[in-house]
Amino acid sequence: MAAAPGTRFGPYEIVKPIGTGGMGEVYEAIDTRLDRAVAVKVLPAALATDASARARFDREAKAIAALNHPNICALHDIGDTDGHGYLVMERLEGETLHQRLQRGALDIEQTLEYGIALADALDAAHARGLIHRDLKPANIFITTRGIVKILDFGLAKSVQDSEADVTRSINESLTTTGTTLGTVAYMSPEQLRGESLDVRTDLFSLGLVLYEMATGERAFEGSTVVVAAAGILSQQPRAPREIRAELPVRLEQVILKALEKDRARRYQSAADLRSDLTLAKREAITGPMRTSYAAPPPTIPPPIPTRPPEALAETVRVKPDWVARKAARKAAGQAARNPSRSSRWRRLLIVLFVIFVFAKRDRWMEWVRPQAPQSSGESASETPSRARRLPPVPQPPDNVTPPGVPVRGFGFGPALANLVTLLRAVPPETYDLEYASDDTEALAMALQIRAVLEGAGWTIASTAEIAQPAAKFGLFAPRVTSGISTLTNWAIRSGLQPEARRVTSLPRLRIVIGKQQ
Repeated sequence: MAAAPGTRFGPYEIVKPIGTGGMGEVYEAIDTRLDRAVAVKVLPAALATDASARARFDREAKAIAALNHPNICALHDIGDTDGHGYLVMERLEGETLHQRLQRGALDIEQTLEYGIALADALDAAHARGLIHRDLKPANIFITTRGIVKILDFGLAKSVQDSEADVTRSINESLTTTGTTLGTVAYMSPEQLRGESLDVRTDLFSLGLVLYEMATGERAFEGSTVVVAAAGILSQQPRAPREIRAELPVRLEQVILKALEKDRARRYQSAADLRSDLTLAKREAITGPMRTSYAAPPPTIPPPIPTRPPEALAETVRVKPDWVARKAARKAAGQAARNPSRSSRWRRLLIVLFVIFVFAKRDRWMEWVRPQAPQSSGESASETPSRARRLPPVPQPPDNVTPPGVPVRGFGFGPALANLVTLLRAVPPETYDLEYASDDTEALAMALQIRAVLEGAGWTIASTAEIAQPAAKFGLFAPRVTSGISTLTNWAIRSGLQPEARRVTSLPRLRIVIGKQQ
């Protein structure tokens, strides 16, 4: 008798019936402790006193409790109320695969996804030593989120059970007299023959489920149990792609291999079946699918015509028009992207010329800037703008040392040789030279310093003879440079006691050599 709403089985309060099967009545209930919806499967009163039915009921509880997989319905609790045993399982929202197949075949992507999930769930059950033995669309549930779950482990059997226990007679088995285990249309051949079973019986049943999901038809139709069983035992199913031509070839191969009547030629594990389904899914997404079932006729390449060597050579030399056009477009594009070599050189020379102009602009300005005269009685440092231009330094008398050849005790002496080495390490400068008139030693020193500086690359801008220079040896410059610093330090170390000052009004370095006598 069905349980009325409000009936309690322990802490579970019945809400409404969900369905009825051969081994129990399923109700939606509320767990009053956790306030959650659950499904309660109750052993009918007619079977409550049947020891075999109770053993089968308890076996389902133990089988589900041993499994923890997202594609297997989870068991929450087990109990007994007034002699009525019950199982508490998760409440699922959706429909069974049997109900879904009433509307036709599934999409290819759904077929592959559901097949992979079911194979993975069977692999988990087989790893725990359990065979479902009753896999069929009515025992597969599709949730509203598109997740498939295997239900009803009431016929589950341990792989370690003895052959005698599995194949005992109908009267001794845990089934109704005169009935074979499971639903006949989804049984394996060995199951129909009453032989010992292993995990491969579930793989045959999964192949039948895959066939129906992919084609929308059963692999072995029959109006009676006997006709369906005869088809499973002795007939070959119709090729799935004859029914649905767009199915991937590999999916058809997986289904037909799972439906091999000889267990040795069938898949040996659910993991192997899952791997092939995964490969079929990847090929369905990335690879081309054939649209017709008939195998294409073999293609034989046409014979290669024989041609004389002269014609063959001519063929090799002549390029097709499209090759020439492609080469022309490529050359034009490269010419547009890459300027000619001469153009690049012109640009480089222009850049170098601009840099050179900016680097030499001060020296050029010194050449073109006019010089102001200077009276004979004023110092170069005090009135630089009034210095007058004089002709070049006259040749020294016979008793004066030639340029660059200092004589001890006259001019700069041997110290001048050290200046040549020092000036090689600094950039050259442009300078003005002034020396005292009517002083032989000042003239010699002017000639010597001029020879040394010109040898070091320095440029003399002007030479002037002054009657009364204010400094005995002066170095006056608008700014301090490395060359001027080197010249000043040399003069200090040589004992010349130079007068070095910065005069911003001067255009460049001015070297003054006064009277030495």
